[in-house]
Amino acid sequence: MDHSGIDQQLDHPQGTLPGDPRSLRNELEQNYNSLVDCYETQLTRKDRGLQEAEDRIRYLEKELSGCRTKLQNYVSDYQISDAKVQEDLRILRDNISNWVENFPDIANFEEFFERHISEEVLHKLMPGWAHSFPNGPEDVQMELMTSRIFKVIWNCLFKGSIIGEKTHQELVCHIQEGMSYLNSRIDLESINAWKSNTLRAYMAHPKYREITETRCCNLTDSIHRLLSKFHQLSVSNWRHKSERFMMQIANPAAELAARMESSPSQYKWHSYFPAHKWFPDQMIHKGYLEWFTIVDAETHHKIRLPGLEGLDDSDVIGVFLALIFPGLTRHGEEQHNQVWIEKPVILIATLKR
Repeated sequence: MDHSGIDQQLDHPQGTLPGDPRSLRNELEQNYNSLVDCYETQLTRKDRGLQEAEDRIRYLEKELSGCRTKLQNYVSDYQISDAKVQEDLRILRDNISNWVENFPDIANFEEFFERHISEEVLHKLMPGWAHSFPNGPEDVQMELMTSRIFKVIWNCLFKGSIIGEKTHQELVCHIQEGMSYLNSRIDLESINAWKSNTLRAYMAHPKYREITETRCCNLTDSIHRLLSKFHQLSVSNWRHKSERFMMQIANPAAELAARMESSPSQYKWHSYFPAHKWFPDQMIHKGYLEWFTIVDAETHHKIRLPGLEGLDDSDVIGVFLALIFPGLTRHGEEQHNQVWIEKPVILIATLKR
């Protein structure tokens, strides 16, 4: 039988099989390569986009770091924080107490104290002088001398302006007051910022350094005159103590006073003077603990009374003796309230229960 026809049909199928396998393979490879190229292009674009995004992120992080540094510098120059003022003030008070404590006890302290402070001032400072002290004034002479020395420091560095020339002080005050009368009203924040910038510029001048040095030297001389009334101070002994006073007390106090005055914030000291008006009956109630740091004259430490928690705020816990350190507040927003930075420290004779 002749099978040649069938063989021809098998060699050349008609419409039932695809074309040349080689052509099909080439077409598939081309399509595949095209898809690969397309995906590689897209991935390359995405990688480039990610790289650009990473570069942008690094740039922004660098800018943010720079802004933070500038902001910190800006805040430290223009606005000293309440926490920083409190810390510096506490260190200053501790340094004063430690410095005074190194002096020997003063014999006949009550007599010396009465001799060198007028009776009128003494009554305003300590309404119950002498008779209210549990063991006499001699037992708390460290606290009383600390109080007097801080008062001298406050008068010299904190009471007045950091500007040395009186005419310059008056000029700054007049300009600041005049700003509030301008037709285009300037807000309080802008006025305080102007004053801060003006004082900072003044402090940057070499003349200010001379003024500060003069004030610190005058302060040291005032302290020397005060202590000479109570102690026999040799030249060598005083030289050592005055160097420590300048380094640990006078210079830090002058710096703190300058930072506070050149800040846009406004501060107020609370000295409760004259004391006989603030504490007319000398009675200190438990509620005073909210507003004062109270020191016990017998223990020389913060008051700790048995059963204190069970007392009412109106219950009397002691008798006022003296103000050791004044308190300090900062005016709040728009001067409507006060933010306590440091409470006043008062000395009392606790009542026995």
